[in-house]
Amino acid sequence: MGHLTPSLRLAAALSTRGCRVTLITPHPNVSLAESNHLSAFLSSHPTIDHHPYHLPPSSHPTVDDPFFEQVHAIRCSLHLLRSILDRISLTALVTDIFFADSITGILSDLDHTPQLRPLHFFRQIPSSRISSHSTHGRRAAAVWESRARIPPCFAAGKRQSTAQVDGVLVNTFSGFEATALEALNNGRVVRNLPPILPSGMLPPVQMDIQGGGGGDEVVVGWLDAQPPGSVVLLSFGSRTAMSRDRIAEIAEALELSKQRFVWILKGSKVDREDKDDPFLDRIRAGGRSGLVMREWVDQAKILSHPAIGGFVSHCGWNSVTEAAARGVPVLAWPLNGDQKVNAEVVVEAGVGTWDRNWGWGGERLVGGGEIVRKLMELMGDAELKRRAASVGEETRRAVDDGGSFDRLLKLIENKSNNSDFATGG
Repeated sequence: MGHLTPSLRLAAALSTRGCRVTLITPHPNVSLAESNHLSAFLSSHPTIDHHPYHLPPSSHPTVDDPFFEQVHAIRCSLHLLRSILDRISLTALVTDIFFADSITGILSDLDHTPQLRPLHFFRQIPSSRISSHSTHGRRAAAVWESRARIPPCFAAGKRQSTAQVDGVLVNTFSGFEATALEALNNGRVVRNLPPILPSGMLPPVQMDIQGGGGGDEVVVGWLDAQPPGSVVLLSFGSRTAMSRDRIAEIAEALELSKQRFVWILKGSKVDREDKDDPFLDRIRAGGRSGLVMREWVDQAKILSHPAIGGFVSHCGWNSVTEAAARGVPVLAWPLNGDQKVNAEVVVEAGVGTWDRNWGWGGERLVGGGEIVRKLMELMGDAELKRRAASVGEETRRAVDDGGSFDRLLKLIENKSNNSDFATGG
């Protein structure tokens, strides 16, 4: 869901501004939640054309993390995009950063076709996901991380891709990463970059999920009965589930703290025996102090509720930006990949805290008592709440003024009078 969600938000935003949008997605999706989400989106946005391309059967159908299996399958099937792109009159192509190097090669082959005038953007590459450099006494992010965090072969491929594009669309907003965006666009970090364009905080997609989405109603209904700012949301993303031991420690902390909470607990890839976990049984039985939700819910909607006063997050980039845009302070608990880098962004932006001993990449098990202390600090830190609220207010002002997204549209209009777009989720 982490890569699909911003693609759908961008597609919907472009469509509502009068652009003709084509959505290109792989089939099958990684999860049932993704499949339901995409179907509901297309039903709610009938003017958006959809071109699925079919992936070969998985060679490892029982793989523990199907995300990486799908990435491999997509890379092996990108040649199928040639026939789709050759039939569409395009002004801009938005593609996931994972496939940037392959896509630019395909577009080079198609550039001879008169109807294809590409303006390429990449999303899902936060401008602060990298090592920091000093710019006039302030910290700003470089465009690639240190070698210790991103393999050189990966970074090199993306450098080659960005050299061939007209812009880099960044899933962020200026109120959150103003210094980094300025440094990148002024050439103080990496020379000869194409324009770095923040997408702005795109609004959540409105849609009716048939046969699903009931979790939103349950959570919102419960939150409506809670005092403002009194509830902490715990969510660790749609990909990685936690072990029985970690579930037990978090559950113990919630019991001991008496803190109101909503806990979105991923159901798959969790140890089988946790379905009968006595800790979760007691939490469910309590009812009044919190909710444990196993199904997918609209996190942006939950974070927007006035009862939410804090967010314990794995620091996936969507989670970080959704919390920042809504002024909700974050307790960072990164798991893997780029999430520790994102946690650094949370701290530097002043919208959250992070104990750098906390993580899931082989680090120690965090005990319930320690979690209790951090929860109390998060929910009781008035200065942190003030800073987070300030970032949220700045983001709302930018949206009201048109802000980043209008600047993106203006750039595209300057490239062509033809408003056809293709986005790849």
